[in-house]
Amino acid sequence: MLGDATPVSSVQLVPVPALVSAVARSAHDDLHEALRTLPVLSDEQRKKRLLSHLHARRQQLVRLGALLSWSAKARAVSECARVLSSAASHGSAFREGADSLAFLHGELLAGAAPAYDVATALRLRQRGSYDLLPAVIESALEEQGGGTGPGSQRPASEEERGPCATEPGPSEAGALSGDLEAVEERVHALIRRKLLAEGLPAGMRVAEVEAGVARVCCRRGYYEAVLALVPAPSEEATLAKYGAEEAGPGEEGKERAEVAREDEKAIEADADARAFL
Repeated sequence: MLGDATPVSSVQLVPVPALVSAVARSAHDDLHEALRTLPVLSDEQRKKRLLSHLHARRQQLVRLGALLSWSAKARAVSECARVLSSAASHGSAFREGADSLAFLHGELLAGAAPAYDVATALRLRQRGSYDLLPAVIESALEEQGGGTGPGSQRPASEEERGPCATEPGPSEAGALSGDLEAVEERVHALIRRKLLAEGLPAGMRVAEVEAGVARVCCRRGYYEAVLALVPAPSEEATLAKYGAEEAGPGEEGKERAEVAREDEKAIEADADARAFL
């Protein structure tokens, strides 16, 4: 691997005359050192010292001859060194890029995760219940809340429930129930009108429209989908758009007539949708 080898940028080419001169100087110095130490050695040690000197010089001259035979390709060796150096720098850049991309991927995953479940919170505020909670969990919680064993849960206090959890009075409950029924009927009419306007894919049918959603399933019952009305973010309902700012005090009757006509159209669309479904 390029990362495990010696960096190519540290390799330098040596001129041939300088290389030959260095080899000759090394052989001369080693010979002088051998001549200086031979008189004090025995005959056996002198032979070994001379043989060692001759063997070392022979190996050095063989290596020098190999280098001289390759000296004709110095230009190619220099070009190969440059290419290897560029490849090593490119490999380092690729590793840094991969590390940066991995770090950015982790940051994007952390940034895409929502801090709060806004959709569920809005559904709870609008409907007062969580429809996606399985019934078995709710029944298990009710059993634990009503039991007296070690696994039972104590009822929440008034402070724990908060001001929004207080039970309304009889009059408020009746008015709230009537408002909810009217809103639910209005939503059902809008859903049926939207289904009539948009149409359904081939092989799909509407099973039921209940609790503000429409359940659409396959004719063979393989799967089903839940549809609900979602306001388009591009449409902004303003007073200037509907001309409420220009309406004078004498136009209240005209506005009431327009509202009545809209209600009649909604009722007719609801009847058509019921006949269609």
